[in-house]
Amino acid sequence: MRASVLTAFAFAASMAFAGPLQASPMSDACMRVANAKLQEWNQARLLRDRMDTYANGSTLNTQIIFTENGMFQLVKGVWRTGQATRHQRSAGSASSVAHNMGFTDCSADGAENVDGQKALVYSYEQGPDMKSRVWISEATGLPLRTEISQTPERYDIPAKIIMTYAYNDDVHVPKVAEQRNWIRMKTSQDWLNYMATGTPGTSH
Repeated sequence: MRASVLTAFAFAASMAFAGPLQASPMSDACMRVANAKLQEWNQARLLRDRMDTYANGSTLNTQIIFTENGMFQLVKGVWRTGQATRHQRSAGSASSVAHNMGFTDCSADGAENVDGQKALVYSYEQGPDMKSRVWISEATGLPLRTEISQTPERYDIPAKIIMTYAYNDDVHVPKVAEQRNWIRMKTSQDWLNYMATGTPGTSH
């Protein structure tokens, strides 16, 4: 379970799409998108609700919540938990985000409302087969919605991804997820006690 959670964290942290490094200077639009992604990961609490649509029409909805010291991922009705500190998910600088994610052909596409919030809309690419749009809050500079379209190389890679976001006081960890996290930590502590003393613990 821990391996799958850490894999999910790496998947989420990279947006699952590491495009080619770009050597040329980034446009203002690319830097605006990169700064929004940087600020997203720097929030104390972050929720990303993600809907994947596959080439055959099937869909998969997942949620991932990050707190100051942990992460909670909901996949197919099951919560998985792991440890990920706010410092660990910090993405460095906006310029490094832009280069590492391979932003190209960025453009500003005007303004729209997202759930009552005024948002500036940007388009960008990450390679020839991936096109994205992001709605960035005019008030906070944080992403509110992202839509990604790509040409999948395999059947298990989505053709379209839609993500919506919530931050800080708007993010609440469900009780069942907290319970799963307690079991994970208790199991780990029991294992450490057993390794140190040879006395098995009890987890509930």
